[in-house]
Amino acid sequence: MKTLEQSKYFSELKKKLKEELNEYLETKNDEEAIEELSDVLEVIHSLSEIHGKGFKDVEEARQKKFNERGGFKEKVYLVAVDDSK
Repeated sequence: MKTLEQSKYFSELKKKLKEELNEYLETKNDEEAIEELSDVLEVIHSLSEIHGKGFKDVEEARQKKFNERGGFKEKVYLVAVDDSK
């Protein structure tokens, strides 16, 4: 075990996020999915701190986007986005 300097820690967290996401994508059932999502969430907590914020800030940003654009619960598939405004 060793303590990483900040830039290496950040780099390793990004690798870990990819790893955990891939593990989630390979899950076969709900129980495995929840386990892997918890790992993804743990990495997101650490990454938010690196960016000078906390998970509360990530959640606030998510909520703001949800309020402006909606979420995925309605299962609507967005075909195109008009960013010309």
